[in-house]
Amino acid sequence: VAVAIEDVSADKILYFDAADSHLRYGGWLIYEIMRRSLNLETSEELLALVSTRLDPQWLPLISVLTGQPRKVDNSLSDLTPELRISKTAELVADIIGQSLRDKLLVLDNLESLDSLSVSILRSLIARPNTAQFLAILIDNETRWDDASPAVVALPLAGLSESEQREWLSTVFVRGKRELDLENHLINVSSGNPLIIEETLQYLIKSCSVAKVSDLKLYDVVAGVGD
Repeated sequence: VAVAIEDVSADKILYFDAADSHLRYGGWLIYEIMRRSLNLETSEELLALVSTRLDPQWLPLISVLTGQPRKVDNSLSDLTPELRISKTAELVADIIGQSLRDKLLVLDNLESLDSLSVSILRSLIARPNTAQFLAILIDNETRWDDASPAVVALPLAGLSESEQREWLSTVFVRGKRELDLENHLINVSSGNPLIIEETLQYLIKSCSVAKVSDLKLYDVVAGVGD
């Protein structure tokens, strides 16, 4: 589903965090993608817009994604769950295709995503590309590259201890207190450079570390707690 775009400004980035999926209804992420990509505020606005673009018989499928499902008529009652998901993905693609053009869609913490959203998202990925947008899917558990040849998996790993020490040697002077702090940062970070960076920024702002020499490196100048 992804076509790389050269320049992405902030207004073209749509970020969604699925970390609290267990608190939401099935299909909410797909609804949020539709709502935000179309610059709408409510589910009523979305359904009103969809009703002008689709055959009314398909509205119940989209209404499920709003958390307020409408009664399914006889023409849909015979559809298997698999066909419903496939048809819903087709409808979603038709609805948001143009609005996502040249956008960057970032979907984070997908390991927490509900099964309905996962199924529809996988079906969307498997569809032939009909819109030019780049999608980044971040998931610690589920593989998505088997949904389509267009998906490229980029496994992420933390920094090794030697890599962390090499980096921190350019940050701190080589004193005992600094080495103790370096060891602590490596132990708590699990190789995640963001944890180290955020902790460093906190230490700098709290004046626990400061540049007091001509080496342009940081000294520990105050007690550093846990």
